[in-house]
Amino acid sequence: MVLKKQTHSANAGMTLLEVILALSFVTIALVAVLNIMQRSFFAQAEGQRVVKAAWLAQAYLEELNALPYAQVISQKRAEVSDYANSAFFEREIIVQAADIANLKQVEVKIYWSTAGGEADVSLQTLRAQSL
Repeated sequence: MVLKKQTHSANAGMTLLEVILALSFVTIALVAVLNIMQRSFFAQAEGQRVVKAAWLAQAYLEELNALPYAQVISQKRAEVSDYANSAFFEREIIVQAADIANLKQVEVKIYWSTAGGEADVSLQTLRAQSL
């Protein structure tokens, strides 16, 4: 009976250095993926705020359209409190006389705070006095 001598090859296992390098690569990849996910969540939230602000501006324009012509006047910047889930928004209504008689330019601005400062959405329309 012949006994074979067992030898250990150089590639029999991973060294500690190889394990550390592999874990480092995996960690870097996970951090990058998590960073992308975080940015996408913030972008989605900001998109929702823009849509909500546009909806609020449209709602205020509709309210102003229902008022008599003489009552359509400018309003200073104030907190939005008459719509649900709108506590983070402020609104301003700017009414100016247009170049044509009996015509007003109405602008509704909705403001909100962002990480980089302040953002706003503005909608404009013309309002004519009915005869």
